[in-house]
Amino acid sequence: MNTNQRSLLMLHASVFIFGITALFSKLIPLSSADINLVRSILTVLVLGVLLKVQRRPIKLLSNKDLAWMIFLGALLGLHWLTYFHAMKVSSVAVGVISLYTFPLMVVFLEPLLSKEKLHLSDALLALVGLGGVFLMVPTFSLDSPITAGVAWGLISALFFALRNIWQKQRLSEYRGDTTMLYQGFVAGLTCLPFISFTMADINFDNAWKLLVIGTLLTALPHSLFVTSLRHLRAKTASLIACMQPVHATILALIFLNEQPTAGTLIGGTLIIASSMIETYRTK
Repeated sequence: MNTNQRSLLMLHASVFIFGITALFSKLIPLSSADINLVRSILTVLVLGVLLKVQRRPIKLLSNKDLAWMIFLGALLGLHWLTYFHAMKVSSVAVGVISLYTFPLMVVFLEPLLSKEKLHLSDALLALVGLGGVFLMVPTFSLDSPITAGVAWGLISALFFALRNIWQKQRLSEYRGDTTMLYQGFVAGLTCLPFISFTMADINFDNAWKLLVIGTLLTALPHSLFVTSLRHLRAKTASLIACMQPVHATILALIFLNEQPTAGTLIGGTLIIASSMIETYRTK
Protein backbone atom coordinates (compact mmCIF):
# COMPACT_ATOMS: atom_id res chain seq x y z
CA MET A 1 0.00 0.00 0.00
CA ASN A 2 1.56 3.30 -1.10
CA THR A 3 1.38 6.67 0.62
CA ASN A 4 -1.66 7.88 -1.34
CA GLN A 5 -3.58 4.69 -0.64
CA ARG A 6 -2.82 4.85 3.09
CA SER A 7 -3.91 8.48 3.15
CA LEU A 8 -7.14 7.64 1.33
CA LEU A 9 -7.84 4.83 3.80
CA MET A 10 -7.33 7.19 6.75
CA LEU A 11 -9.51 9.81 5.08
CA HIS A 12 -12.42 7.41 4.46
CA ALA A 13 -12.16 6.08 8.04
CA SER A 14 -12.30 9.61 9.47
CA VAL A 15 -15.30 10.53 7.31
CA PHE A 16 -17.20 7.45 8.50
CA ILE A 17 -16.53 8.33 12.15
CA PHE A 18 -17.56 11.95 11.52
CA GLY A 19 -20.90 10.57 10.31
CA ILE A 20 -21.60 9.33 13.84
CA THR A 21 -20.76 12.65 15.53
CA ALA A 22 -23.87 14.47 14.33
CA LEU A 23 -26.13 11.91 16.04
CA PHE A 24 -24.47 12.61 19.40
CA SER A 25 -24.92 16.38 19.04
CA LYS A 26 -28.68 15.91 19.46
CA LEU A 27 -28.38 13.27 22.17
CA ILE A 28 -26.45 15.49 24.61
CA PRO A 29 -28.72 18.13 26.25
CA LEU A 30 -26.01 20.80 26.51
CA SER A 31 -25.23 23.86 24.42
CA SER A 32 -22.85 23.79 21.48
CA ALA A 33 -20.14 25.59 23.47
CA ASP A 34 -20.55 23.28 26.49
CA ILE A 35 -20.23 20.11 24.39
CA ASN A 36 -17.25 21.36 22.45
CA LEU A 37 -15.37 22.61 25.52
CA VAL A 38 -15.55 19.16 27.15
CA ARG A 39 -14.84 17.61 23.75
CA SER A 40 -11.64 19.61 23.34
CA ILE A 41 -10.45 18.90 26.91
CA LEU A 42 -10.87 15.15 26.43
CA THR A 43 -9.23 15.28 23.00
CA VAL A 44 -6.15 17.09 24.34
CA LEU A 45 -5.85 14.73 27.31
CA VAL A 46 -6.10 11.61 25.15
CA LEU A 47 -3.65 12.85 22.53
CA GLY A 48 -1.24 14.14 25.17
CA VAL A 49 -1.10 10.74 26.86
CA LEU A 50 -0.67 8.92 23.54
CA LEU A 51 2.16 11.20 22.41
CA LYS A 52 3.86 10.80 25.80
CA VAL A 53 3.57 7.00 25.74
CA GLN A 54 4.86 6.86 22.16
CA ARG A 55 7.62 9.33 23.07
CA ARG A 56 6.83 11.50 20.08
CA PRO A 57 8.08 15.08 20.07
CA ILE A 58 5.37 17.72 20.41
CA LYS A 59 7.55 20.81 20.08
CA LEU A 60 6.91 22.80 16.91
CA LEU A 61 9.67 23.70 14.50
CA SER A 62 9.22 27.47 14.68
CA ASN A 63 7.25 30.29 16.27
CA LYS A 64 5.63 30.87 12.88
CA ASP A 65 4.20 27.35 12.98
CA LEU A 66 2.92 28.02 16.51
CA ALA A 67 1.14 31.14 15.28
CA TRP A 68 -0.50 29.13 12.49
CA MET A 69 -1.51 26.41 14.97
CA ILE A 70 -3.22 29.00 17.16
CA PHE A 71 -4.95 30.65 14.21
CA LEU A 72 -6.18 27.37 12.71
CA GLY A 73 -7.18 26.12 16.15
CA ALA A 74 -9.40 29.18 16.52
CA LEU A 75 -10.94 28.44 13.10
CA LEU A 76 -11.53 24.84 14.21
CA GLY A 77 -13.20 26.02 17.41
CA LEU A 78 -15.47 28.40 15.50
CA HIS A 79 -16.31 25.59 13.08
CA TRP A 80 -17.28 23.29 15.96
CA LEU A 81 -19.37 25.97 17.65
CA THR A 82 -21.32 26.98 14.54
CA TYR A 83 -21.76 23.40 13.30
CA PHE A 84 -23.26 22.10 16.53
CA HIS A 85 -25.32 25.28 16.92
CA ALA A 86 -26.77 24.77 13.43
CA MET A 87 -27.99 21.31 14.45
CA LYS A 88 -29.28 22.57 17.81
CA VAL A 89 -31.43 25.35 16.30
CA SER A 90 -32.72 23.25 13.40
CA SER A 91 -32.03 19.56 12.77
CA VAL A 92 -29.16 17.16 12.19
CA ALA A 93 -30.02 16.95 8.49
CA VAL A 94 -30.00 20.72 8.00
CA GLY A 95 -26.75 21.15 9.93
CA VAL A 96 -24.88 18.36 8.14
CA ILE A 97 -26.12 19.27 4.67
CA SER A 98 -25.38 22.98 5.10
CA LEU A 99 -21.88 22.14 6.34
CA TYR A 100 -21.22 20.09 3.23
CA THR A 101 -21.17 23.14 1.06
CA PHE A 102 -17.53 23.34 2.19
CA PRO A 103 -16.20 21.07 -0.61
CA LEU A 104 -17.50 23.55 -3.18
CA MET A 105 -15.90 26.37 -1.20
CA VAL A 106 -12.57 24.50 -1.11
CA VAL A 107 -12.60 23.78 -4.85
CA PHE A 108 -12.83 27.50 -5.59
CA LEU A 109 -10.88 28.90 -2.61
CA GLU A 110 -7.86 26.58 -2.83
CA PRO A 111 -6.77 27.78 -6.31
CA LEU A 112 -7.40 31.38 -5.22
CA LEU A 113 -5.26 31.08 -2.06
CA SER A 114 -2.51 28.98 -3.65
CA LYS A 115 -2.50 30.64 -7.08
CA GLU A 116 -3.25 27.35 -8.79
CA LYS A 117 -5.41 26.85 -11.86
CA LEU A 118 -9.03 25.84 -11.29
CA HIS A 119 -9.75 22.66 -13.27
CA LEU A 120 -13.17 22.22 -14.82
CA SER A 121 -13.31 18.56 -13.75
CA ASP A 122 -12.81 19.57 -10.09
CA ALA A 123 -15.59 22.13 -10.30
CA LEU A 124 -17.96 19.63 -11.93
CA LEU A 125 -17.23 16.95 -9.32
CA ALA A 126 -17.84 19.46 -6.53
CA LEU A 127 -21.16 20.49 -8.08
CA VAL A 128 -22.25 16.86 -8.50
CA GLY A 129 -21.39 16.04 -4.87
CA LEU A 130 -23.03 19.21 -3.61
CA GLY A 131 -26.15 18.51 -5.67
CA GLY A 132 -26.32 15.06 -4.15
CA VAL A 133 -26.10 16.52 -0.65
CA PHE A 134 -29.06 18.81 -1.25
CA LEU A 135 -31.11 16.04 -2.87
CA MET A 136 -30.79 14.11 0.39
CA VAL A 137 -33.01 16.64 2.17
CA PRO A 138 -36.52 15.09 2.25
CA THR A 139 -38.21 18.47 2.68
CA PHE A 140 -36.91 22.03 2.79
CA SER A 141 -38.79 24.87 4.42
CA LEU A 142 -37.93 28.55 4.71
CA ASP A 143 -39.30 28.68 8.25
CA SER A 144 -37.12 30.50 10.73
CA PRO A 145 -35.41 27.46 12.38
CA ILE A 146 -34.42 26.02 9.00
CA THR A 147 -33.15 29.37 7.74
CA ALA A 148 -31.12 29.85 10.91
CA GLY A 149 -29.72 26.33 10.68
CA VAL A 150 -28.67 26.80 7.06
CA ALA A 151 -27.04 30.15 7.82
CA TRP A 152 -25.02 28.75 10.74
CA GLY A 153 -24.13 25.69 8.67
CA LEU A 154 -22.79 27.85 5.84
CA ILE A 155 -20.68 29.88 8.27
CA SER A 156 -19.35 26.64 9.75
CA ALA A 157 -18.53 25.38 6.25
CA LEU A 158 -16.47 28.50 5.51
CA PHE A 159 -14.44 28.10 8.73
CA PHE A 160 -13.82 24.43 7.96
CA ALA A 161 -12.84 25.08 4.35
CA LEU A 162 -10.31 27.76 5.28
CA ARG A 163 -8.83 25.66 8.08
CA ASN A 164 -8.31 22.68 5.78
CA ILE A 165 -6.73 24.73 3.00
CA TRP A 166 -4.26 26.51 5.28
CA GLN A 167 -3.57 23.28 7.19
CA LYS A 168 -2.42 21.70 3.95
CA GLN A 169 -0.43 24.76 2.86
CA ARG A 170 1.25 25.73 6.14
CA LEU A 171 1.39 22.74 8.50
CA SER A 172 1.39 19.61 6.34
CA GLU A 173 4.70 18.39 7.82
CA TYR A 174 3.06 17.72 11.22
CA ARG A 175 1.29 14.50 12.15
CA GLY A 176 -2.43 14.63 12.78
CA ASP A 177 -2.15 13.83 16.51
CA THR A 178 0.38 16.63 17.07
CA THR A 179 -1.77 19.08 15.11
CA MET A 180 -4.92 18.18 17.02
CA LEU A 181 -3.12 18.48 20.38
CA TYR A 182 -2.43 22.15 19.68
CA GLN A 183 -5.55 23.00 17.69
CA GLY A 184 -7.86 21.09 20.03
CA PHE A 185 -6.51 23.10 22.97
CA VAL A 186 -7.07 26.41 21.17
CA ALA A 187 -10.53 25.27 20.00
CA GLY A 188 -11.45 24.71 23.66
CA LEU A 189 -10.30 28.22 24.58
CA THR A 190 -12.48 29.56 21.75
CA CYS A 191 -15.52 27.97 23.41
CA LEU A 192 -14.84 29.39 26.91
CA PRO A 193 -16.65 32.74 26.48
CA PHE A 194 -19.87 30.93 25.51
CA ILE A 195 -20.16 28.14 28.10
CA SER A 196 -23.24 27.90 30.30
CA PHE A 197 -23.18 24.48 32.00
CA THR A 198 -22.43 23.61 35.62
CA MET A 199 -21.11 20.37 37.08
CA ALA A 200 -24.68 19.48 38.03
CA ASP A 201 -25.43 19.12 34.30
CA ILE A 202 -22.81 16.37 33.92
CA ASN A 203 -24.72 13.28 35.01
CA PHE A 204 -23.80 9.72 34.06
CA ASP A 205 -25.90 9.73 30.89
CA ASN A 206 -24.23 12.92 29.64
CA ALA A 207 -20.78 11.89 30.87
CA TRP A 208 -20.41 8.72 28.80
CA LYS A 209 -21.67 10.47 25.67
CA LEU A 210 -19.20 13.30 26.18
CA LEU A 211 -16.44 10.75 26.74
CA VAL A 212 -17.26 9.02 23.46
CA ILE A 213 -17.55 12.24 21.44
CA GLY A 214 -14.32 13.61 22.92
CA THR A 215 -12.22 10.52 22.23
CA LEU A 216 -13.51 8.14 19.57
CA LEU A 217 -15.47 10.79 17.66
CA THR A 218 -12.98 13.68 17.87
CA ALA A 219 -9.39 12.76 18.72
CA LEU A 220 -9.32 9.74 16.40
CA PRO A 221 -11.09 11.04 13.25
CA HIS A 222 -9.53 14.51 13.33
CA SER A 223 -6.06 12.99 13.69
CA LEU A 224 -6.71 10.67 10.75
CA PHE A 225 -8.18 13.51 8.68
CA VAL A 226 -5.27 15.89 9.32
CA THR A 227 -2.71 13.15 8.66
CA SER A 228 -4.34 12.40 5.30
CA LEU A 229 -3.93 16.08 4.35
CA ARG A 230 -0.15 15.62 4.50
CA HIS A 231 -0.34 13.69 1.21
CA LEU A 232 -3.72 14.62 -0.31
CA ARG A 233 -5.04 17.90 -1.64
CA ALA A 234 -7.60 19.73 0.48
CA LYS A 235 -9.92 19.55 -2.52
CA THR A 236 -9.60 15.75 -2.62
CA ALA A 237 -10.31 15.42 1.10
CA SER A 238 -13.30 17.74 0.82
CA LEU A 239 -14.92 15.89 -2.08
CA ILE A 240 -14.49 12.50 -0.41
CA ALA A 241 -15.82 13.95 2.86
CA CYS A 242 -19.15 14.45 1.06
CA MET A 243 -19.82 10.82 1.97
CA GLN A 244 -20.49 11.82 5.59
CA PRO A 245 -24.22 12.51 5.01
CA VAL A 246 -24.47 9.10 3.33
CA HIS A 247 -22.92 7.41 6.37
CA ALA A 248 -25.23 9.37 8.67
CA THR A 249 -28.27 8.23 6.65
CA ILE A 250 -27.24 4.57 6.83
CA LEU A 251 -26.57 4.81 10.57
CA ALA A 252 -29.94 6.49 11.13
CA LEU A 253 -31.62 3.68 9.20
CA ILE A 254 -29.89 1.02 11.30
CA PHE A 255 -30.15 2.57 14.75
CA LEU A 256 -33.15 4.92 14.50
CA ASN A 257 -35.17 3.10 11.82
CA GLU A 258 -35.38 6.28 9.73
CA GLN A 259 -36.36 5.21 6.21
CA PRO A 260 -34.49 7.11 3.45
CA THR A 261 -36.60 8.87 0.83
CA ALA A 262 -36.15 8.60 -2.93
CA GLY A 263 -34.33 11.95 -2.87
CA THR A 264 -31.98 10.62 -0.22
CA LEU A 265 -31.16 7.55 -2.30
CA ILE A 266 -30.59 9.58 -5.49
CA GLY A 267 -28.51 12.16 -3.66
CA GLY A 268 -26.49 9.48 -1.90
CA THR A 269 -25.76 7.83 -5.23
CA LEU A 270 -24.41 11.11 -6.66
CA ILE A 271 -22.26 11.69 -3.56
CA ILE A 272 -20.81 8.18 -3.62
CA ALA A 273 -20.13 8.48 -7.36
CA SER A 274 -18.24 11.77 -7.04
CA SER A 275 -16.32 10.44 -4.03
CA MET A 276 -15.36 7.22 -5.83
CA ILE A 277 -14.25 9.12 -8.93
CA GLU A 278 -12.04 11.43 -6.86
CA THR A 279 -10.65 8.45 -4.92
CA TYR A 280 -9.78 6.65 -8.17
CA ARG A 281 -8.21 9.76 -9.71
CA THR A 282 -6.06 10.29 -6.62
CA LYS A 283 -5.13 6.61 -6.28
